[in-house]
Amino acid sequence: KDIIVEKPWMCKPDETHKLINIADNKGLQIAVHYQYCFLEELKRISQLISKSDKDVVFSGEFTVSKENRLNIPGVYNLGSHLLAIKCYFFPEAGIGSIKTGYDQENRRIVRVNNNAETYMVNFLYNNEPLIQRFIDAFESSIINKTVFPLNMEFSLTVYDEIIKLSRLQPE
Repeated sequence: KDIIVEKPWMCKPDETHKLINIADNKGLQIAVHYQYCFLEELKRISQLISKSDKDVVFSGEFTVSKENRLNIPGVYNLGSHLLAIKCYFFPEAGIGSIKTGYDQENRRIVRVNNNAETYMVNFLYNNEPLIQRFIDAFESSIINKTVFPLNMEFSLTVYDEIIKLSRLQPE
């Protein structure tokens, strides 16, 4: 079966590569559910900023008022959304400030700076059908036999960013 995996995907790279090989050998796809990569405003901003611009800095906040019910550090659970956005839309950007946490004010903010502009997206409240867009795109990739971009290979890139960031942030 083609599979959608909930984030954060935190398996070690060798385990992930085994799953990728199994899926590839069977002609199947595994997607990781980074639904915020389907926000229209992020897409628009990414079109304004060159992906190769080395002067871009990505920052974000993803905090929730709920307690940590899953016992997953915020940098993994909440930070995976932010870092997926960074890796998908702004892969060459440096990382500025990343704030994640539980039992705090609800915040979901992304900031992207280059030398000329600062762009900010507050996606705490939005009406966009993100899950539907994600599933539609995944189903289309299956039907059209194209590679879905938010796949296990992509999750390894996000994983690397999370590991780097987790070394810098105490939980």
